[in-house]
Amino acid sequence: WIKKWTVLFVAELSPTVQPKIINPEEIRRINFYNLKEFHARNKHKEYRTLMDELNAKLIKPSIKTPDDGVVKHRKVVSDIINEIDDVMGFLYSKLNINMNASNESEEKKEEKLSEKQQRKKRLQYLMKKQQGYLWNIFKTKYEYKIPTMDELKKTFNNELAELRSLSKNDLNGIKIKYDDIHFIFDTIFSKRRRDIKPTAISRTEQEWNEIFPRYPIDEDGYAKSYEYNDEKTWMPELDKYGFVVIKNVLSKQECDKSIKALFEDMNKRNKKDLHININNFKTWDNKFWPSPKRKFLTDCPAFHKQAFKNRFNKKIEYVFSKIFKTQKLNVSIDNWGFTRPYKIFDKSTNKYIINKKWQYKLLPHWDYSPWLYVQETEKLNFQVGYQGIVALNDHDLETGCHVNLPGCTRHMKQWTKDHVYPYSDKMKYNQYNDENMTYLRKSEKPKKDDPVTNYMQNIPMKCGDFVIWSWGSLHANTCNIGEKWRFVQYIRMFPAESVHENYSKHDRYSAKRVMNTKKFQEILYSDQYYKDMKSFCRTLNLSKREKGLLGLE
Repeated sequence: WIKKWTVLFVAELSPTVQPKIINPEEIRRINFYNLKEFHARNKHKEYRTLMDELNAKLIKPSIKTPDDGVVKHRKVVSDIINEIDDVMGFLYSKLNINMNASNESEEKKEEKLSEKQQRKKRLQYLMKKQQGYLWNIFKTKYEYKIPTMDELKKTFNNELAELRSLSKNDLNGIKIKYDDIHFIFDTIFSKRRRDIKPTAISRTEQEWNEIFPRYPIDEDGYAKSYEYNDEKTWMPELDKYGFVVIKNVLSKQECDKSIKALFEDMNKRNKKDLHININNFKTWDNKFWPSPKRKFLTDCPAFHKQAFKNRFNKKIEYVFSKIFKTQKLNVSIDNWGFTRPYKIFDKSTNKYIINKKWQYKLLPHWDYSPWLYVQETEKLNFQVGYQGIVALNDHDLETGCHVNLPGCTRHMKQWTKDHVYPYSDKMKYNQYNDENMTYLRKSEKPKKDDPVTNYMQNIPMKCGDFVIWSWGSLHANTCNIGEKWRFVQYIRMFPAESVHENYSKHDRYSAKRVMNTKKFQEILYSDQYYKDMKSFCRTLNLSKREKGLLGLE
C-alpha cells in the first residue's frame, strides 16, 4: 500500500474565507503555501507543472472593493469544480497504478512464504497478541480440557472469525486455522498450571499472622532501629522480616544539607525561567520540576556533590559489607525522592489549600520478579540484591512513609506456587514447570485482591535512619496527607564486578551503567556539574576507596 498520498488544492482565499475540512481525522497535517513556497519545498516535476497550470487557470486578477476591502474573484464556481475534478482524476490514476504495483508486490511476497513459514507467523501472532484471549477461552469455555478437532470446529466458529478479522493487517491476509488453535491448546496450555484466584487461597487469620509477623514499633511510633555495627542483632531481623531499619546513618546536619542539595539539583536541570523555592508553595507544582510527567519529577539520578557524599557513607558501606560478606562493593547512582504536602496553609487567605493531585504513592510491588528470586536463591544459591532509602526528615503517617510486608522473603517460594507466571509469551513456549526456564528480570505487582497485601505494614522512620530491604520483599509507600514534605535518598550497594558480575551488569543504577550512559553523561559532564571526568574526580576529591565504590578502580 502507498504509505503517503499528498492531495494538493490551489485557491486564492480572501481574509474572510475559512476552509472547511470535512474529515479532519483522516488528514494528518495541513500546510498553506503560496506558489513560490510550494515550489521551494516540492521536488516532483509532474506536480510542479500541474500546479503551474492550475495556478494560471484558477487564480485570476482580483479587485478590492473600496467599501469592505474583501477580495472577490471573477472565476465561476462551477468552472473551478470542473478543474478540480480533472486534478482528482489525475491523482486517482496515479494512485491506482501504485496500488496495483503494491498489491502485486504483496502477492509475490506472500508467495515466497512456505506453508511452514506461514504457520510459524500465525503462531507467533497468536502467542504474542492473543495469548490472554485464548487462555481465557481455554480455562472458561473448555475448562482446561483439550477439545478434539471436531469439537473445536463446532464450538470455535465465532472466535476464529474474530481472530481472523483482528489479524488481517498483522498477517497480511494469512488466515488463522483451527489447527493453530488446537496446537496451542494441546501443546502449550495443557502443560500450564491452572490459574488460582488469590482470594481462593484458604488460610486462617492466625496462619497469615504467623507467615507475616509484625516488625517492632517503638513507643514513639517509629520503627525500631539498630546501630549499624550491631550486626549480631540486626542481621537476624533482616532475615526474619526481609528488611531492617538502621539507626542514624546521617546526622541532622547532613540531612539538612541533603534537602538543600535536592532543590539545587532540581533547579540546575530546570527551565531557566522556572525556579523551585521550598518556602514558596506556588513553585511546587509539576511544571516547575525538570520532568513534570515522570514518577520522580526528574530526568536523571542525583548528581549533586552532597548526594555522592551520602553514597560514600561508611555506616551504609559497613551494613552492606556484612550482608554480602565482602569489602569489595560498588554503589548505585540513584534518585532523590520526595512527596509534597497534601495541604498548605495560605497566610494571605487564612485557609488551607488542598493538593489532591500531589497525593502520589507507590503501589505494592517487588523490585525483582518473585519467580526469578526463588529460582536464584533456591536453585542457583545466588544472593539477590537489596535496596535502601535514607530518611532526610521524619517520616510518619502524615508525611507518608515506607511500607513493607514483614516475612515476605520467606513466603516467596510458596507464593510462586500459588500463582501462575504471567509472561509465557516471552519464553518461546517454555513450560511453567521447566526448572531451567529463564524468567524475565523485571518488577512485579500482586493483584489488588491478593490477600498478602492486607498484611503490609507502615514503617515510620526518624530523620537520618536507613531502611534496607531485600529485592524479594513486597513494598510500597503511603501518600502524604499532612502539611510537611517527605524527603529520601535511594542508596544501595552490591558486590563489585571482581566478586560477581551480575550485580552491576543488571542494575540500571549501577555507577558503571549510569556514568557510561550518553544521556546521563551529557548532564553529569556539563557546565552545570563537573565538565569532564577529571573535574568530577577533582571536585568530589575522590579517595581510592570512593573511586572503588564507583567502579573507577
